[in-house]
Amino acid sequence: MVFTSHIFLFYFLPVVLLMYYCLERRRNLLLTVASYIFYGWWQPWFVSLMVVSTILDYVCGGIIASPNSGPARRRMALLAAILGDLGLLAFFKY
Repeated sequence: MVFTSHIFLFYFLPVVLLMYYCLERRRNLLLTVASYIFYGWWQPWFVSLMVVSTILDYVCGGIIASPNSGPARRRMALLAAILGDLGLLAFFKY
């Protein structure tokens, strides 16, 4: 699916916007699932890569935001998130 395709403009976008404004809670979950559907439309296998990257960043973000973790642990979580995302990008790009 491309941003300029009629499927996106006339079906996908209006449905997602309608659902977004109808939901009070879980809007972030809706946008995450809609993003997975949008990117998985072209190649469904890539959704698994996005899920791995999302989980890695979520866990590392939780460690960074935790008041109980020290500066060294936060730095390691940040480094793990950056290297994980750049590693996926480098592996599949090159």
